[in-house]
Amino acid sequence: MIFGVCPMVEKQKIEIDKHCFGDCGKILLGGMIDDLLALLPCKEKKCPYEEKSLKYGICKGQIIYIRKLKEVEK
Repeated sequence: MIFGVCPMVEKQKIEIDKHCFGDCGKILLGGMIDDLLALLPCKEKKCPYEEKSLKYGICKGQIIYIRKLKEVEK
């Protein structure tokens, strides 16, 4: 299984910056799934900042899940 977040989703940019690059820091360099979607893979199978995940598809035999992170309190 591959988990990741999408930096192209503008509504998640604050959450990705705070949680993935700040609080946790275990995000990996990004990669493309297809022509439309960039993915920042994550090493954590259980993310404390995840609100929900969506099964996106399969790539090279690995199931890809995209995470929606919990909204940062303002």
